[in-house]
Amino acid sequence: MRSLITKVFMAIVACLLCAQTALAVDPWQYPSEKPDGKFGGGDGTEAAPFLIATAQQLADLAYLVNDGKPFKGMHFKLTADITLNDVNPSGIYNYEWTPIGTVGTFSDNDFEGYFDGGGHTISRLYLDMHDRKSTGLFGALYNAVVKDLTIEDSYLYGLPDENKAGMLAGYTYNTQIINCHVTNSKI
Repeated sequence: MRSLITKVFMAIVACLLCAQTALAVDPWQYPSEKPDGKFGGGDGTEAAPFLIATAQQLADLAYLVNDGKPFKGMHFKLTADITLNDVNPSGIYNYEWTPIGTVGTFSDNDFEGYFDGGGHTISRLYLDMHDRKSTGLFGALYNAVVKDLTIEDSYLYGLPDENKAGMLAGYTYNTQIINCHVTNSKI
């Protein structure tokens, strides 16, 4: 009897450990209208950066930059790990990421601020080239700094052709990328 109880107890512990290490998807969608830009707090200064704790706040940043707000000289800090996608049974991610910043035919919408990943990880980023001129977590960085960020278990689909693509950034100009990593990802 004691052996049976021990086996059941060990099975329950194993299940609990697996559940704790599984990646939980943070629900989000690319906004259909302009977000308020408050993020998770902060005022965008170096002393009080805008805080990003959820996938929705990250998607809101993408919308605002793509809508023409470059956040020039403003500071952001990621305060939690973010998982953008479940994996469906065929192994494909469900939600395509719209990059933060775009390269256009006549003008660009660049991210021009400071993004501190805080040592956190963005997981299961799904990117598709489509007809974009640049794609990545960041589509276009100009005079920016991105640091202390890991992207893992992510997927980039499509051939860049003459376009620019990367997991972290598609296009950069005069930008510093410090202590950033991409692991276990596919193109």
